[in-house]
Amino acid sequence: MPWGRAELLVPGKVTGDCLRLRLSPIAEHLWSAGAPPAAPWRTQLARRPCRWQMLFSCVAFAVPAAVHLVKREHLADWLAGLALLVVSITSPLCDAFFFVDSTVIEGSGPNLDLDDDEAYRRTADLVGISCQDVVRLIQDHGASPEILCNDRYNNLTRLIDRYTCVFCVLPALTYYCIRQRPAFLTNLPFAGGVLVAWATCLVDQRYRYADPCGIRYLDGRWVTEKSYLIHQRLHEIWHYLLVLTFTCSALYRPGRE
Repeated sequence: MPWGRAELLVPGKVTGDCLRLRLSPIAEHLWSAGAPPAAPWRTQLARRPCRWQMLFSCVAFAVPAAVHLVKREHLADWLAGLALLVVSITSPLCDAFFFVDSTVIEGSGPNLDLDDDEAYRRTADLVGISCQDVVRLIQDHGASPEILCNDRYNNLTRLIDRYTCVFCVLPALTYYCIRQRPAFLTNLPFAGGVLVAWATCLVDQRYRYADPCGIRYLDGRWVTEKSYLIHQRLHEIWHYLLVLTFTCSALYRPGRE
């Protein structure tokens, strides 16, 4: 595939004895690469969030947004405030509701035949191996026949949130910093805050990428693998570091000579 091969990972400890697909960094943003949703979006949204702490860290972006929209000294405040307000909506959808639903992409149903040459065709195409190789991996790990993958709502909300961050929030806040504080040195502390936050994000994404299907909604509750829980906690820290940096930036308005 032009967006890179997926990988098959070994079964988890608490999320089921199924092999799981780890999509490539590009494919995990594509609707077509995700598994068909196991539940309608309304049902997924109606569930409690995977972690209330994650939800709070996501909506916290409304704090610096409010500062900008209350100040409203120039266009840059309006742009920064509106961009942060939007991300306070897209971030919870991505990180607290749809982001975490891992569902069966293939290998279920009463008519499943492991001897069928076309069994696991989609998984085989995503990974770049034969259907027989997929069956062999399932048997070698003593796994259930189902293959897990993040669903399409997961991929869609991730794409929307990251698009908002890169093409709305980043330009808006950069413009605000230049408009409000033209002196280069006065913006260095805020750039440093973003870099520290970004380093935290890179670490947390390594834990998530170790098992993107490390959380599932089973029997009316969320069950989470250890690596995925570490990712969630670090991701909350990433959010709060950004919220603190953006709020301080919105408040710090030195006078101009």
